Amino acid sequence: MHFKYLSLSLILCSLSVQAENPDVWAKQLKTEMESNYTLLNNRVSECKSMRKDFDYSKTLDTQWFTGLDKSEKQAIIKYGFAYASQQCALKERQSYTNSLINYVAYSGDKEPLNEWLKLLEGDKNLQQEINSIGIVDTQKFVSAYLSTPFDALKLLKSHKLF
Repeated sequence: MHFKYLSLSLILCSLSVQAENPDVWAKQLKTEMESNYTLLNNRVSECKSMRKDFDYSKTLDTQWFTGLDKSEKQAIIKYGFAYASQQCALKERQSYTNSLINYVAYSGDKEPLNEWLKLLEGDKNLQQEINSIGIVDTQKFVSAYLSTPFDALKLLKSHKLF
């Protein structure tokens, strides 16, 4: 009987301590996630500042690209802009995504995940257009000519596509 009373007292004490203190592990995971988000935002800012170093006068006149119509060229430049931006901050995006998944898996708080997924959806119309142009050729072109951060509007204007 004394053992049952002691066990019950320890269980109740343990529950009251847990109720008073928020889950330390969930707080740690959330802090890590938020820290990685800050690092990602800082890197995105650095990537934006790199846009000024892009050579907007460089020729994009490959046989494949010149054979496309104006709207297809515009779509490829938009796709290249998104690709270059993502690649510039890839390491930080991966770190944030990993910490986000760890936090959500442990805490069950899906709000940050849902917000992240909305951001990652991107422009599905652009993705469909790139699929119809040819994703393999587009990726080759983007890798060769548009792999560093650039200002899409400025590039479109410099090539008289806007």
